Amino acid sequence: MSSILIPVDFSATSKNNIQYGLNLARETGRNIELLYVVQIDYPSYGQIGPIEPLSNPAGTGTISPINIKEQEETAKNEFDKLLLEIKSNIPEDVNIETNIRTGIYPDVVIEESSRKKIEIILLNSRGKEEKLQGMAIESIDAILESAPCPTIIISPQTRFENIKKILYATDFQKEDIESLKELSGFAGRFKADILALHITENPDFRERIEKKGFNELVSEKVGYPHISVMSMPSDKIAKGIANYAYNTSVDMIALLKENKGFWKSLFSKSTTERLMKETDLPIIVFNQANKG
Repeated sequence: MSSILIPVDFSATSKNNIQYGLNLARETGRNIELLYVVQIDYPSYGQIGPIEPLSNPAGTGTISPINIKEQEETAKNEFDKLLLEIKSNIPEDVNIETNIRTGIYPDVVIEESSRKKIEIILLNSRGKEEKLQGMAIESIDAILESAPCPTIIISPQTRFENIKKILYATDFQKEDIESLKELSGFAGRFKADILALHITENPDFRERIEKKGFNELVSEKVGYPHISVMSMPSDKIAKGIANYAYNTSVDMIALLKENKGFWKSLFSKSTTERLMKETDLPIIVFNQANKG
């Protein structure tokens, strides 16, 4: 059986991730792997991973083998306490595996998700004090760039809700069909509707989607009947997506990482921060470039 990979740092934020993951595992019939990374060096995109007192003191760079062993022992004890704390919340048919790895955080997450039957990576978008520092924007992007499976990003305020409607934001490239096929497999477990929101500078697209048969064509290619296509102007993308999601009462936002131009305009550092602040909806990201 495949699993949901949840990196943890034993903070309140990561505990929220675990609770979300447990609910998602229950609904999708998946197991859980909890991953703690002992950070051995700080990459250029920022420090990621353990919170105090587990973290290496700022500015010290690579930590010694003794400190690594101490952090691994501390993490093991923290896992023991964590499993006791969440024991009553674990669904009967969900198995939980804990894992402690040493390395650079994004690299370890990618390695772990590649060598095991991981179906989804579940990340948190914010660290302490509601800032995007528990996981730097660059590190989220580093994971998304190489993730072999979909990644779900949630905020500390995100609570699991039954997924009835998913908003797929795109500017429609050929890779979207494959991503929509993968998304439909996920959506089908919840019998959810998919709203494909085409973000475009072309005003003629609205006329195209209003023509009879366009929605049916997309549904036929994807093989999922519950898909509808809408359009939105490309200005103020992050706020526009959040507003559209709110106005249509969606439960999740889906994005395709493959289209670098669209992704760059959507997920520049400042825009990402705005998008995460605009909505507490979970965001699921696909990267078709990493499909074998």
